[in-house]
Amino acid sequence: MTAPPVECGLISSQAITRALGLEDFYASGSNSASDFSHCIIGRSPAIEDKARMSVELHDPFNSTLQSLQHTKASDMGIDLPSDIGPGYSASIKDGNGKTIGVKVLTWTQDGSKMLSIQIVQGAAGRDQQSDAVEFARQLKPLLFT
Repeated sequence: MTAPPVECGLISSQAITRALGLEDFYASGSNSASDFSHCIIGRSPAIEDKARMSVELHDPFNSTLQSLQHTKASDMGIDLPSDIGPGYSASIKDGNGKTIGVKVLTWTQDGSKMLSIQIVQGAAGRDQQSDAVEFARQLKPLLFT
């Protein structure tokens, strides 16, 4: 997930291609891993080409653990594997209730930092939830230092 070449100073171009099924894509956001805040990936920089993937680090995260648990319940989130730590994955639905993607939210034990990953319209035949969880598994230790 972090092998070179990388986008936004941190995320492997090859991992993005595999997860989204896009050979050519446009990534914008942070320029280095040491100062990472976000990365937005789409087909192009055009506004009409909506983001297919986003990775956002909230540091500091201005919320409470109770609020995160409420959001998890509202999203009908599924706990992340224990090796990742606190957080959940959930479906992203459109206005008609159709699932169009997945999101993963994971945070520090004290809730002071949060990592958010969203994948919309992932590669055909891939498990978007597994891809988003794997991005979280590999990025969280690098970003929560």
